[in-house]
Amino acid sequence: MLLKDLNWLDPRTFAFINKLEQFPKDSLNTICKLADLDKEIIAIELKQFAYEDIEVKPTEQIKCDKCTKCLQCALILLQELSCQSNLFCNLFTLYKFVLLLPSTQTTCERVFSKLKIIKTKLRSSLHQEHLNPLLLMSIEKDILIDSDELIDTIANSSSELKTLLI
Repeated sequence: MLLKDLNWLDPRTFAFINKLEQFPKDSLNTICKLADLDKEIIAIELKQFAYEDIEVKPTEQIKCDKCTKCLQCALILLQELSCQSNLFCNLFTLYKFVLLLPSTQTTCERVFSKLKIIKTKLRSSLHQEHLNPLLLMSIEKDILIDSDELIDTIANSSSELKTLLI
């Protein structure tokens, strides 16, 4: 839903927005909720902004060598307009919010990388005597085993495991 909402902010969709009587009911809900902005005000400002179809004038601030119809150019234009008057204040806030959203999954990848390091460390430190309780837990799932007691038992068998588990 977030990507559908972000599509409405793309300047390439402004021609389509101009043809609309009103936005679909489920559009802009997610992004407005995340940015804590009123959906109706955003819809009105976006429709007005799309209708104006103001071309971005090449100034010193604009360093987009690809086009004048991208999200960054729209943000710069909104910034210039909102500085001159109170036009499109909420829309400017929404564009700033959208451009600050993380677009990669590096945090997730970092977590899995750390998990892999921990898993490798545990594999190298586990010996047969430590594997027996874990094997019992895995095989005999229907037997009620106190996991805290098991962790304490495993931790007390080695000083390294004690620092890792407790």
